[in-house]
Amino acid sequence: MKKKIHYHSECEFFAGCENMIGNFLMSKNLSRDFHVSFSYAQSKKYEEGLWNRVPRTTAKYFALPLPKLPELVWFRCLFHGIFHSSLKFVVRLLIAPLILIYEIIVLYILFKKIKPDLVHINNGGYPGALSARAAALASKLASVPIILMVVNNVAVGYERYSRKFELPIDLMVAHCVDLFITSSSFTAARLAKVLRLKPSKVMTLYNGVNISNRGQFSKTLFDKSLKLKKRGINFGVVAILERRKGHEILLKAIKKLFEQGFGHDDFHVFVEGEGSLKDELKQFVIKENLAPFVTFLGHEKNIEHFMNACDSIILPSIADEDFPNVVIEAMSLSKLVIASKVSGTIEQVHHNETGFLVSPGDVNELAAAMKVAIRQPNIAKKLGSKAKKRYDDFFTAELAIGRYLGLYRTLIFGERGKKC
Repeated sequence: MKKKIHYHSECEFFAGCENMIGNFLMSKNLSRDFHVSFSYAQSKKYEEGLWNRVPRTTAKYFALPLPKLPELVWFRCLFHGIFHSSLKFVVRLLIAPLILIYEIIVLYILFKKIKPDLVHINNGGYPGALSARAAALASKLASVPIILMVVNNVAVGYERYSRKFELPIDLMVAHCVDLFITSSSFTAARLAKVLRLKPSKVMTLYNGVNISNRGQFSKTLFDKSLKLKKRGINFGVVAILERRKGHEILLKAIKKLFEQGFGHDDFHVFVEGEGSLKDELKQFVIKENLAPFVTFLGHEKNIEHFMNACDSIILPSIADEDFPNVVIEAMSLSKLVIASKVSGTIEQVHHNETGFLVSPGDVNELAAAMKVAIRQPNIAKKLGSKAKKRYDDFFTAELAIGRYLGLYRTLIFGERGKKC
């Protein structure tokens, strides 16, 4: 009789940290060996991303009515004003436990109904989503045999005052979860330190991506669709426009290259994405006369086509990264990657071998790496080819799913599971 694996995730939208969930739901090997089901916090935005990324499969889907505190209308109306921050903290402190209890009940009922043999909880970070922690507690109460939690970002410690109140919940979660999984060794070490975990309770498994229809991508087609005709080297950035993603550092690096005599015929940077910093970044471009070098594309639906149209992909993040999908997606397309040395990027990119790594926030290092790509395109192409080889060896979706399948079989069936 086939065993049951249930996935649970909560995110505002189907973000990069949901990538492996899509891989699991679409895996024929997984559905062949296990009954698969998936639960998530119901929202129109999330479901649009989910169904755009994942075609309907044989898995069972459960859209759950899980509340999100920031979205409570009365909360936003009542505490909008000068005392918003302090009162918001107090109200969260009082209401969050009630929401947690509600979510535990909802998930407990679900788990008792479907009786999974293994629950795989996908968490954006730690503490991350409240329902991710609720899922761990509900799984234990429902006597689920095996409980896994995947943490997709660097865990937040107790330096912040608000986190101190979450310590009791964290200790319960750490007790309930049989194994925590991260995508990088750096994140694993940080999580073990924050949750005081034994080494045996944390494992690192690399994520993988699958770029579809790679042979159909056309740089010319993409340029034509956006009416772009740029000469020189095209750099691309794929990231939400938030401070942690380091767009300001990139713009300053562009300014430095401009001051060193590079012209708009030498290079151009295309910025994909939306976010809270959009207006501020555009104002900087105007103020520093960088408009000939920078194009803000907004949200690009055909992101794979965009990345393939670029000569190089830059990830200038300064914090809060784990194992960025955009890096291995670019590697799969044989693109030169220029990335900040944050968390798992050092496990993805080998400096000067498969790409360039620069210190987070270092304008000079980023500008120097871009200069090599501009002046020595043959080197950039060579590094891109080696990046593709590294992707093929470590970061395909098939390899990532295989790693998890091996783990599932070992945990569910014991050592003999490896032979299944």
